[in-house]
Amino acid sequence: MMQLDKKLGGFGGIELVADKGVAYFTTKGGIALLRGHGSPIDYWSSGAARAHVARHAEWLDGQNAKLLAKLQNRQEPSGALSGQGQQSSLGDQNRASTSSNFVSVSLPKGVSLQFPKNWRALSENLRVTLDSSVESQLDLSGASTTSSEFPFAANLYGDDGAVMAMLNVRYYPKMSLSQSEVQSITHDELGAFDRIGKQKVVESLRAAKLELLSWKGTELKVLGGQSAFVVEYQRKSMRDSGAFAVRLIRLFRGGRSFTVTVSHRVSASTLLRPITDRIIATIRCE
Repeated sequence: MMQLDKKLGGFGGIELVADKGVAYFTTKGGIALLRGHGSPIDYWSSGAARAHVARHAEWLDGQNAKLLAKLQNRQEPSGALSGQGQQSSLGDQNRASTSSNFVSVSLPKGVSLQFPKNWRALSENLRVTLDSSVESQLDLSGASTTSSEFPFAANLYGDDGAVMAMLNVRYYPKMSLSQSEVQSITHDELGAFDRIGKQKVVESLRAAKLELLSWKGTELKVLGGQSAFVVEYQRKSMRDSGAFAVRLIRLFRGGRSFTVTVSHRVSASTLLRPITDRIIATIRCE
């Protein structure tokens, strides 16, 4: 394993290292894989480390570029990342980034959406841990559960390492409700769906020792030509006295049914509500 001479202080010391051409940041608390050149960190083991890295993001990006150049045994051109036509100069990258701050992600079963490029996608390892925690909480509390798959999640972190917003996608392969049934739902049936949905949310929050602060209700909306239930409520934060505004976009289409959950800190609604609105508007499914 090759190691750069320079290290950062704080949080047990942060090193930039490489193994078989892949760049990593390591600390005493964990390891983070860097995918690509100067890209967001997919996973970090603690909020303190995330905050430390955020404060040194520019330095870390530069070190990552230098490391990759060393691995390729090429002299790094001044002001550019080395490569053979696959990597553009930092100036070109910056100019390209001004066209949009959103990136697209294609998910299983024909689902796609966009989210801001500064949101960090969670690694499979962390998703499995989170999903296992949710499953365990529900099981131990005696709450009912539904078979699901959890292929994608991303978080927005503040400069202090605190979670500011969250996005996740969950599939429900055993659902039978179809689009035609959703489109023909009556007002009374929508009311019943809302009451049952609220009960399920309360059960889930209680299992996680969280509190429902308010329930806005369930609306039927058309997104990308598909009819979806949009559920909105507010809950307490898991780690502090703050609150999160949550929206569940539930799109039923038989065995390909899925739910997109977007949430953000209520205290930052002026900035984050339009962003989560945009994420929801980009949801598409084949």
